[in-house]
Amino acid sequence: MSSPHVFGGSWTFRDPNITRNNVCNTTFASSVAIVIPIRNRWHQVPVLLYTLIPLLRKQRVCYRIFLIEQADTGPFNRAKLFNVGFMEAADRFEFRCVIFHDVDLVPINDLNPYGCDEQTDKYVVHLGVGLDVRKFQLYFPRLVGGVLKMSNAHFVEVNGYSNLYWDWGQEDDDMERRLKAKHIPYVHMSPSIARYMAMDHEKQPRRTRQMHLRLLGTSWTRMASDGLNSLEYKVLQLNEFHLFTRILVDIQETA
Repeated sequence: MSSPHVFGGSWTFRDPNITRNNVCNTTFASSVAIVIPIRNRWHQVPVLLYTLIPLLRKQRVCYRIFLIEQADTGPFNRAKLFNVGFMEAADRFEFRCVIFHDVDLVPINDLNPYGCDEQTDKYVVHLGVGLDVRKFQLYFPRLVGGVLKMSNAHFVEVNGYSNLYWDWGQEDDDMERRLKAKHIPYVHMSPSIARYMAMDHEKQPRRTRQMHLRLLGTSWTRMASDGLNSLEYKVLQLNEFHLFTRILVDIQETA
């Protein structure tokens, strides 16, 4: 796998017939930040990147990959890490849209559209549709989890994800309700195109599910005060590697 043009996992297509070196930024219609939350699953990162990076380059997508790692040993907070990733990416890279991507979902169809375009400006695009473990079918109509592509404007309009879902489950359902509350349409890519291999994934404890379902019932009343505007975290370490930017963060309530 060849190195990108800039440290930190940033890359843009260069036409060999043009001598000027292009910079990956918002002048390219496809500029995208890819945010991947992680903790204790580094063995899955090479598997994902080995497939994802060639796909991005075949599509000539101008991109930068951000791995946002939760430092503490408390409950994992995937949604809050997505918020952190968006804010940190915005400080380091100019992008038109963002893809929130689980580390355990490996795209297996090069036609799966990862770039930003006019459709992304109008709709939120759910890419994590066809998983091999679900026989490549959409699990349920309101699902927006796994891999989700949003314009920056839409993400800010819904105030990002909720920061309150500690441990797995229901944070994507909360996002779906935020989209509906703001009348932002979303579409599912065809499962014949948006196909993924799913690696091992933690199961949600029953007690956590019950707590999260109660929290989900208040999603519309919380969204104005729970999200990007209430985000608290501390960056502990930042590494700009050839294929990605890794940001280690403390996201506990006392951060």
